[in-house]
Amino acid sequence: MQRATVWYKLAFNMNDFNTPPVQNIPTINRQYQIPINSLFTQVFGIAGPLIRSYKIPPEEKKTKNLNYQVGQIDSPEVTQDTIKSSLGTPVNFWMAFVGGEYNKRISGEITQVSRTGMYLPFTSVATFSRAHRWTETFMSGQEGSVIEEYGFEPWDIRIQGFILRNDKNLVSGKSTIEDQVKELELYEGLSDAIGVKGRVFEWLGINKVAFGKIEYPAARDLNMEVVKPYEIFARSIVPLELIDI
Repeated sequence: MQRATVWYKLAFNMNDFNTPPVQNIPTINRQYQIPINSLFTQVFGIAGPLIRSYKIPPEEKKTKNLNYQVGQIDSPEVTQDTIKSSLGTPVNFWMAFVGGEYNKRISGEITQVSRTGMYLPFTSVATFSRAHRWTETFMSGQEGSVIEEYGFEPWDIRIQGFILRNDKNLVSGKSTIEDQVKELELYEGLSDAIGVKGRVFEWLGINKVAFGKIEYPAARDLNMEVVKPYEIFARSIVPLELIDI
């Protein structure tokens, strides 16, 4: 099968900050001194140079506020409804689960439950891949073959990242690692397709996904009260209207 793969990457490199003179630097909690690029390599095997980082536009550096220059990749300034990380920097490609009414299996019975919606951890990487569904017939005594295309497989979605303490405090308030894991589990435990939103989902025409599995990998020398790895495997869902006979 042919397979097209789209990589969407987003992370912060906390070691690349360029700050103003020492007298202007406020106290920063040690929880933010996290080598994100190194962790992506250590836990998921993703090379640091592949991680997309945010770079503060030049005009913002002239303000009296802290100047952060993250990474070496030139990124366009975010102009849509800007979601900000706990450091106040825009999250270029945030992802979120949509709130609403969902089905959940409780004691063997399907019950309707309500969810308010949530942003996925901002320090995340997502991979999207999809295959054509076709058959190939080889011709006797001829070069080449006949390929019959029947449609597409669903998008395979793999989201890898790190849950950071208070990472989303500017958009949804402060939260511990435990709070955020429990919030993820509210959606992982559903017996339903989950609505998603975000620019990359929109580009690929993905409106709903179904969980395959979720993992919380172990990582050496990590303080699990500050940072915790997570990994989601999911597939895109296209609603089908069934005829009631």
